[in-house]
Amino acid sequence: MIYEDKNARGLYIENPDVPQTETQWANKQILKKGENRIKALSQNEFSVYIDGEEYSFLSSELKDVRSYVFRINADTPELRIAVEDCLEQLRILYPDYNFSAVYGG
Repeated sequence: MIYEDKNARGLYIENPDVPQTETQWANKQILKKGENRIKALSQNEFSVYIDGEEYSFLSSELKDVRSYVFRINADTPELRIAVEDCLEQLRILYPDYNFSAVYGG
């Protein structure tokens, strides 16, 4: 299982460089970045950063991982709707994977 922590604290600040709505945030943080992560898993070798340290993996080491969980540090009804919509899009694009989210953590 792969966990990805998502920080939604910038959702409601007035800054044109930061998405302002739940839908904009979810499209960028869940759909687009989720797609990028799955594409990275299909490469022969890739690196990830955990707490600032780089770790390299061969795709064969993670080829059987099929569960992807986004842990989001916010929880509102609007955010859940937007995230669930993006998760459903990821499920359609990558039917061999299980996508889910945990809210408020």
